Amino acid sequence: LLILEYMRSHQLTFAQMAVRLSISRAALRITCDKNGNPGTKLLPRLADVLGTTESQLQQLVLENELAQIQQRNS
Repeated sequence: LLILEYMRSHQLTFAQMAVRLSISRAALRITCDKNGNPGTKLLPRLADVLGTTESQLQQLVLENELAQIQQRNS
């Protein structure tokens, strides 16, 4: 969600954002998917582009993973 909000506010396409992150559009779409999370290699670049810290992003990733586990168990 944070990535999509950034893209909207900066009027970026998936192709443009993928270039900024040095990943493919497909990888970006997977990362932006409800069940997707950025890998550890992407976190530093993502934090830099989004203007946040790696630890803040890691916290969001953990919260998303926990939500996914809770959803599967309900």
